[in-house]
Amino acid sequence: MQIQEEDVRSARLILFVDRILESRGSATMERQVATLAPELKEVLESRHDRLWVRSDEERAILVQLADSLDAWDLLWEAGRDCVSIYLYSLSSSRLRFASIEDGIYQLPSLIAHFITSLSSFLGRGNAAGDFQLCLEYRSGHSPHAVDNLFIEGLVEGMVRFLRLRDFSINLLQSSIKEPDARLNGGSDVQWNQPVTIYDLRVGNTQHPFPDEEESQIEENTEKFVSRVLKRSQDILQESRELMTAIEYLNIANDELEKKIESNHRQLEMARNIQKGFVPSRIPDWKGVRFWVKFFPLQEVSGDFYDYFSVGGSKFGLLMCDVSGHGVPAALMSAIAKISFANHRYESPADTFRQVNLDVMDLVKGEGYLTAFLMVLDENNKLTYSTAAVPPPMLYRARTNTVEQLEGHGTLLGMFSDAGKHFKDYTITLEPGDKLFIYSDGLTEAVNPQDEMFGEERLIRAIRETRNRNVQQSSEYLMEAYRQFTLGTEPNDDLTFITLMVSEYQDQFDRYVRDGHKAFHEGNLEKATSLLKQANAIFPRHTHTLFLLGRALGKKGAYGEALEYLDEYIQLKPYNADAYIIAGYCYYALDNFPLAIEYFNRSLNIRKDNPQALYNIIRIYLKQDKKKEAQQLFQELDMLRPGHPRIEELRKVFPPDKVQVIQQQS
Repeated sequence: MQIQEEDVRSARLILFVDRILESRGSATMERQVATLAPELKEVLESRHDRLWVRSDEERAILVQLADSLDAWDLLWEAGRDCVSIYLYSLSSSRLRFASIEDGIYQLPSLIAHFITSLSSFLGRGNAAGDFQLCLEYRSGHSPHAVDNLFIEGLVEGMVRFLRLRDFSINLLQSSIKEPDARLNGGSDVQWNQPVTIYDLRVGNTQHPFPDEEESQIEENTEKFVSRVLKRSQDILQESRELMTAIEYLNIANDELEKKIESNHRQLEMARNIQKGFVPSRIPDWKGVRFWVKFFPLQEVSGDFYDYFSVGGSKFGLLMCDVSGHGVPAALMSAIAKISFANHRYESPADTFRQVNLDVMDLVKGEGYLTAFLMVLDENNKLTYSTAAVPPPMLYRARTNTVEQLEGHGTLLGMFSDAGKHFKDYTITLEPGDKLFIYSDGLTEAVNPQDEMFGEERLIRAIRETRNRNVQQSSEYLMEAYRQFTLGTEPNDDLTFITLMVSEYQDQFDRYVRDGHKAFHEGNLEKATSLLKQANAIFPRHTHTLFLLGRALGKKGAYGEALEYLDEYIQLKPYNADAYIIAGYCYYALDNFPLAIEYFNRSLNIRKDNPQALYNIIRIYLKQDKKKEAQQLFQELDMLRPGHPRIEELRKVFPPDKVQVIQQQS
């Protein structure tokens, strides 16, 4: 998608002007404003009334003011101050990231929050704390020092928020045609390059919080505790007879707790069973990213979702909402999941017709469900059908509009003639488009005034996700939902699925292709670097996760390899080769119990797996478990007689030695 008009947030201009007013005074500012062209003066005067402005107009204002007032450093300060605006949009001023790295990886999102004329990527370096920040302008936009200085300020602001003691940012290469002394780089900067690259290095130590803040918190806490203790003492003195009553209540309560605990164990078991068939996440697929929010009302839920392959080349996604709550709804959702698994057709409407008959036959009219089912092909053609579920909302990036998908259908499992109400609909998704799929627990949620969240409020919130990625869009809408329902308890399960067609599919394909080629050429350093850049675009793309795990394992970065392999296995738990590689990494780290566990998982998937058997034998020999090793050797010998590794092990297990071990056993 190429954004033609408003592509830079007005906050940059506002803060820059505010800095000039503080440091130079209003009279100086007014003199410079008078020299601006009329159309630029109009943009400047309306900056507080607009959320976005055109980058070419805004840049012309910034350059003229910065040159005439020697105020280029104030542009950097404006970038630093803009970080607080971004953090406030995420949550609140008390936001804390899970780790330093988690905060650093927010930089591309931070940049995209203010500038859409360029795209940014963050790659990880060889050492801990080393990163490369890459900037690439979109078609029709030219590079300028204005953006670089502002982005350097953004980085500084994020570093300050993370309270990092040490950090550095240096320009390695720039898209600007000629050297520019205003930028943070040395004499060896490469200019006129297609991509701007910064070398970013951060330490792992943080400044402590101010002592005044901690002292104030401690003082307030002591006062609060003192008040509570004083009030408790007064109550005890005035109502000693209450203690006797409590003793009697405790006896009765013990019996009640035993019954509650028994029910809780049963519900916990049901919850764990349900977690087994509801995936925790959805992998990226062919340039489409997914993000899921799933909130059961009770321990078990009537809502569920699933993804699967259709016809070997298409991607299926299902969301269901079963009537009722608790264990009965969860049981019916399990029945529905099995039925949907048995009927995976390219026509969602045909699937609904078959599932409707199954549910009616098995449930006997004791319940029903609503559902949305879609099938996506490689060209982003989406075929879908609805069964009385709230119609999903489609955000069109090209026009910045929201449209509700057509179709309604009817309930599944309620009517024998329901098949005639199901219909297939087809739409084509474009880069930047987002689809929001949700159960009625979202739009039917109420606030303390008993007002419903509703579709209109949802549509307004979706429009505000214009420059957000799939995760940020999902989190933004959930925050709008939480703010609306603040103080009320939910009355239904809630499932919310967001999908987005990436604008960076071509770049991702290039990284994967070149990374795969570098791996086969033996250039593991280049392979892992390219694959990590691909992973930054699609973090849940299974093929990339597997390739990274394999390349890093071969490179000897076993711990890092396991991070990607664990993520891969959560998304695709039935790949025997993934367990082989993970087992080898644990073996190399001398974690023999986990290595054996992963090799055995591989054997469970692929029974005749000589590589897994061979590696387990090696571990048993290291542990001096000769009897167990010999038994597996015989199995391996029968499986692959004459294999080079068999002959290698035969030196350890000559025939006479095998007989001695058998006699001892």
